[in-house]
Amino acid sequence: MSLSGTMFALLTRLSEGGPDAVLWGRAARPHFGPVFDRLLRKRVLVERPRAGIWPTCAHCDCGLDARPIIEVQGSPLAACPSDHHADQLLTPGDLRSFYIDAERLVTVLAEASGFDRAASLLPGLWQMGRLASGRVVFLALHEDAVEQPGVVFALRAAASGAPTTLLAPEIPPALQLYFSEAGIDVAVLRSVLSPSSSGIDVISVAALEAPAHAPRLVIAKTAQTVTLDDRHLHFSPQLQRLLLMLAEQALSKDPILSHQKIGGETGRESRDLIRDLRANLVAQGLSKAETNALVVTVSPRGYRIGLDPAEISLRS
Repeated sequence: MSLSGTMFALLTRLSEGGPDAVLWGRAARPHFGPVFDRLLRKRVLVERPRAGIWPTCAHCDCGLDARPIIEVQGSPLAACPSDHHADQLLTPGDLRSFYIDAERLVTVLAEASGFDRAASLLPGLWQMGRLASGRVVFLALHEDAVEQPGVVFALRAAASGAPTTLLAPEIPPALQLYFSEAGIDVAVLRSVLSPSSSGIDVISVAALEAPAHAPRLVIAKTAQTVTLDDRHLHFSPQLQRLLLMLAEQALSKDPILSHQKIGGETGRESRDLIRDLRANLVAQGLSKAETNALVVTVSPRGYRIGLDPAEISLRS
């Protein structure tokens, strides 16, 4: 079974919606079996009373919040009050639903992945444990947990200076930048889950330790230092500012830094300043090909950094 179709991938995706996540019978049906029963026994899933109402039709203007469920010849039917052709025949299994206990879900995931135990740090946020390299791993199931006040302070305090990875849902670029500036690496939880023979997905420790998760370009904004592939680079204040602008833009929704923005921020023609930046990089040992791959021209709009957002780290 592919990861996208595993029980844990489904529960993780549903949990991204918040602490009141529910698994409905229709979605659960393909997963019924030993693993599902095990999750029931461990109370990761808790069955709720049978549903008595059903969502209204798409684009319905009947004014109801939900449709009543009636019995027709022994079968449940979600009745539409406006159009009987829109009535929806259901099965008894459709009316089953299961509450997802986030704390038990994280506990089972931690145990299966070889962590000692998951410790609650803040609402919706857990400390999973420490890898052999010393890296400390945290997990947030939904975005609200990542956005709550004091989260960076709590992560830093718990990590005690060790390299830190936060496993989370996909979060907006601005939020990624916020954690990157704090020196906290963020990885999408679902991307590091791997199916196991037990049927319980595990966190791939190798994926967390892989070099792909280490940023290639690190800019310390306060200290005004730049490291590219472990090579320390030096720039004039103006070129340092330009490189920072390119990096910040790369972590936004639109990675292209426009000619107008460069000119407005620096008071210089963008192509002249980019030419100086590239010349500086070549003077510090990069080849012309490497330089053009790092600082990419996007005609006619402007320029961008030729790195993935995960390869860029901005630290305060």
